[in-house]
Amino acid sequence: MLSTVIVALYNGERFIKEQLDSIKNQTIEADEVIIADDGSKDQSIEIVKRYIQDNNLSKWRLVVNEVNKGWAKNFISNASVAKGKYIFFSDQDDMWAQNKIEVMIDTMEKNKNINLLCGDNDFICYDGYDQSFDAKDFSRMKNDGSLEKVVRERCNIHLKRPGCAMCIRKEFFDSILPYWVEKWGHDDFCWKYAVLSDSCYYIHRFLITRRRHASNTARNEGKRIHRNIQGRINQLEDMRDQYKSLERYIEEHKINREIEEYINHNLEAINLRIRFITTKNPLIWLRLFAFFGDTYPRKKGLYLDFGLVYLGEKICQKF
Repeated sequence: MLSTVIVALYNGERFIKEQLDSIKNQTIEADEVIIADDGSKDQSIEIVKRYIQDNNLSKWRLVVNEVNKGWAKNFISNASVAKGKYIFFSDQDDMWAQNKIEVMIDTMEKNKNINLLCGDNDFICYDGYDQSFDAKDFSRMKNDGSLEKVVRERCNIHLKRPGCAMCIRKEFFDSILPYWVEKWGHDDFCWKYAVLSDSCYYIHRFLITRRRHASNTARNEGKRIHRNIQGRINQLEDMRDQYKSLERYIEEHKINREIEEYINHNLEAINLRIRFITTKNPLIWLRLFAFFGDTYPRKKGLYLDFGLVYLGEKICQKF
């Protein structure tokens, strides 16, 4: 079996049919499609059941989780049982280019050193969103058909592509799965280990169209649970566990010293951030500002830490 597509579903009735159409109409048919519902309260489940039945999709199956797992674990748990040689992660609200599966599998079949391949994407915006939110990410997308290696260096440790743009080799995913820790986003997890293992690449072609809208699950969940004091501390403690896992991987696989030092640098920053939030000591924030700006995936996080402590949770919820 060559390919497995995993669709994470949660209250996705608004766009799910168009996404399923784009997966069904691929130039190369997916060998397995797992649609994993995580407790939808809208008509998502009924729409998917009807879609599978009406289109006689024998290779597709709907999994309805008994309890809400959260989007990260929903992807990870289903990827762990995927049967395909290659795994594609799919959000519920994007649209795939008709040749996405063909292009990505062909590229990985010809390049056995690639464990994680990420395509480019464009955007459709709704509900007042505009592309300026993604301008930095969009600027990296050449859409010229070229293949580019993501160099194993400190500037590339932070996630540069979303999971919906990824294709991962199942054998590689299984090898890194023991290093996953609870609540770690599937895309950040796979990205970091692919970079550390020197096997992460871009294929510069627009292979999906991403939708930006007010009901985006991961974005809204992040705002709700991380933009308060205790939520931020919990998030940082989870990040600390993640970087300790990376530290273990580096030690076991004898990754170069510079990367090891950068992981330790991130761990120091995380501990400082926790101390700042719990003690409200402005000198700690100034130290973070001066020496640890490179540990934030987006500089916005540095100022959100400051805002939570000195401006309050209600104000930070607005940004």
